[in-house]
Amino acid sequence: MKDLELTEDLDDAVRCLSIQFFSETEDKQQSIIKEIMEKYNSSKDFSDLVKSCVIHYFSSLIEDTIEPEPSVILGFANLAWASLSFKYSDVISSYVKNSYPVLINYDHPLKYAFNKILGIYAITSKKSDKAEKFWADLWQEGFDYWHGIAFLGLNRQNPQLAASKLEQFYQKYTYSSDKALELIWPHLKNRASFFPILKKGIETKSYWAERLCDIVQKLINDADEKKKFLEETGYKPYTYSGYSGYSGA
Repeated sequence: MKDLELTEDLDDAVRCLSIQFFSETEDKQQSIIKEIMEKYNSSKDFSDLVKSCVIHYFSSLIEDTIEPEPSVILGFANLAWASLSFKYSDVISSYVKNSYPVLINYDHPLKYAFNKILGIYAITSKKSDKAEKFWADLWQEGFDYWHGIAFLGLNRQNPQLAASKLEQFYQKYTYSSDKALELIWPHLKNRASFFPILKKGIETKSYWAERLCDIVQKLINDADEKKKFLEETGYKPYTYSGYSGYSGA
């Protein structure tokens, strides 16, 4: 992005990004991030700068050296998600551990930003009993809003356990399963472990399985991967009058 130039002064770089994110809607932020990522993908030096900015920003929040402006935190969370890196693991883990109030207050102003932050935490965390318990507790006791990202975290820690909760996932997250799966599907581990459970649901004509299969098959772009998914689950999509759904046996 023309306003974010290569610099050794991270405070200036972070300040530049903060100004661009300040008081902007998420849609506007996404257009800014798209422009940043175009340069990010064409320049290693610039991509290193972006990652350093993300780490520096969240470190500053933890150290309480900058004001926690919700729109700016959302911007950096979206930027971190777009530039996903295991380099974010330590700082995002520390930030999550210091932000417990966000998880228990449904109307917290950082709720939207924290969904992406938790996603980064889920993807970059190493497997551990402590991490698995965190995600299991959030899945079991957290607000419905967190269930999509909690499912991702549980999957990254224990894919088989997450697979056993597919029906619950749909029941818990039914009002926006499409968006939840669109966000987390590329990052789920051992997705083949879902197939036998979905197949059983399809065989018993369970609506939750049909609905999840319909959502997932639309998310799979690779033809071979989609073919395998349909064969393994037994799901048969159909289309008529502009509607796509389950064709049955």
